Amino acid sequence: PNNWGGDYPKSNPPYRNTPPHVCEEVVVLPLDDTERSKTIIEQHGSDLACIVVDVLPCAAGMIPLNPDYLTMLQDTARRHGILLISDEVVSFRVHYHGASAARNFYPDLVTLGKVVGGGLPIGVVGGTSATMEAFAPHDNAPVPQGGTFSANPLTMAAGRAALAALTVGEIDRINELGNYLRQQAEEFASQAGVAITVQGAGSLFRFHAKQHRPLSYREAHHDIAESEALRRLHAGMLERGIYVAAPFWGGISTSMTKLHVDDFLDAFRACLRETPDLKRLDRRTAT
Repeated sequence: PNNWGGDYPKSNPPYRNTPPHVCEEVVVLPLDDTERSKTIIEQHGSDLACIVVDVLPCAAGMIPLNPDYLTMLQDTARRHGILLISDEVVSFRVHYHGASAARNFYPDLVTLGKVVGGGLPIGVVGGTSATMEAFAPHDNAPVPQGGTFSANPLTMAAGRAALAALTVGEIDRINELGNYLRQQAEEFASQAGVAITVQGAGSLFRFHAKQHRPLSYREAHHDIAESEALRRLHAGMLERGIYVAAPFWGGISTSMTKLHVDDFLDAFRACLRETPDLKRLDRRTAT
């Protein structure tokens, strides 16, 4: 937090030894802050090649973005001729036509990942016909593309099976289970007097060691005590046979039923009851 910047967020290296030009060529927007983000985009205008956004950003707390913010991004990008890219590697699964469709968001390109590969390695880019023409398989294609994993038959077969299972009815069903999990988990945490809240949408969830659901990237940042609370919770779930992606997020698949979710919630409630010092670790957040 000390080097994030104020009204104009700094572009900081995400990993050690990140080449300097990566940060120099990236402009960071304050997530879900419509007016400040618009001001920053307007200042850079057509110098921006693209705007990349995840409508349910997992790495930023899995906070559903405000519709007004998405509309601003769309309108401003169109006005300046900036390519608009929706990252749906995680969030695609919330709607039969993808996360963008669920939010009435119309990007130029959409990126997808393992959810359309049946869990096997895959990367997918789709978009409007005008944008995808750049990848057309001609000798003069502006952006030639290909790759080691292209047309991998095993991934194609697994992806086809996975997508066949993601029917409208199944997506509605697992989305309802996601709502149930988020609501029950927050209720159990409240009853136990532990500051745990859950963000997410559809079949996706992310737990926060916070008294209130975070509404921005900065609010979603966990300090040392909060991070330790989630670490112990994560370990407690592992001890009870439940694996959750660190720091504590996951999704419900079409193979799961309410019984699986109830098993998860039973393990979570046991952690709240039996994990030593969990209340003490989050006391600063809860007050």
